[in-house]
Amino acid sequence: MHAMFIIIKCSTKNSDLTNTQVLTNLQEEAGFTSADGWTAHLWVKTLTIMIRGKETRVTYRIPYLLHDSRRDIITIQHRAWMDTARLCMWIDLQLGPHYAAKRGCAGLVWDNCGPHGTRAVSEMASEWGITLLPLPKNMTDVLQVMDLVVNSPVKASIRRGRTERLFSDFQRWKMRRLEAMVNKKSLPPFNPPKPRVHEGLSALLACHDQPFATQDAFKKTLKASFVDSCIAPWKSDDDHIEFKIYECHKHGSMNPTPHFHAYDREHGLGSMGMALDTLQGVTVETLADANHADLSDDENASEQDSSSDDSDCDL
Repeated sequence: MHAMFIIIKCSTKNSDLTNTQVLTNLQEEAGFTSADGWTAHLWVKTLTIMIRGKETRVTYRIPYLLHDSRRDIITIQHRAWMDTARLCMWIDLQLGPHYAAKRGCAGLVWDNCGPHGTRAVSEMASEWGITLLPLPKNMTDVLQVMDLVVNSPVKASIRRGRTERLFSDFQRWKMRRLEAMVNKKSLPPFNPPKPRVHEGLSALLACHDQPFATQDAFKKTLKASFVDSCIAPWKSDDDHIEFKIYECHKHGSMNPTPHFHAYDREHGLGSMGMALDTLQGVTVETLADANHADLSDDENASEQDSSSDDSDCDL
């Protein structure tokens, strides 16, 4: 599994966040100290950002914590959003170095969230040999693997951890209540402590370590979802690749209609040809056909005209 890139809130909106104390305070909590493997760093980069309709060069100074062995990163943003700067930061610190060491290039399949299409992100990806492959608009719930099989167990794991803590608080309150009844004192109110940032982070890291890193069944499902969402090939060899083609979505199932599309490596045939020719040497598991949604002309026009929920970047 890739290392995690986590964003938490801070109160400052400036591009220079060197004076913020959020991460400094976090390092005082158990599990996030230097003894636990977390060290403080500063990411400095000048990016071309669109501000009020004009491209502006902005220098960002963003602190982050890096885990020495796991390579997880915790950083800050005033709304805890994955904005353009944090996307560039993620590519520059994690995704780019990972694939540079692995094979030197990669294809990144993602949705049409606003920052995904910015000049700064495109330039940063290009610098690291990463080709951006956006999904067709308004198709995230059907074709994006993270939405299909990853987000749900992540949220379930976090809720389960919160429920277990609430149950423990309830048990302690019950004992205090019984004691008060025996002593004929006023009954104590049930006021469980509010969740704290470091507790939420610990729950998220634990979720990453246990269900996703160890369960073979989940890995098998995740692999199959790349095939079913037409991103990875259904069948391939040295000269021939076949992909499933999405034509309609069955109710209650993520599987596309079982039509297949062949791509000939030698002759460059098929709708995947442009992406494959562009990404020579990249493993096919990372590819998606950014231009093919198998919609009629009327349906395609409707897709383009409708507002997309992918513009919401609140991650």
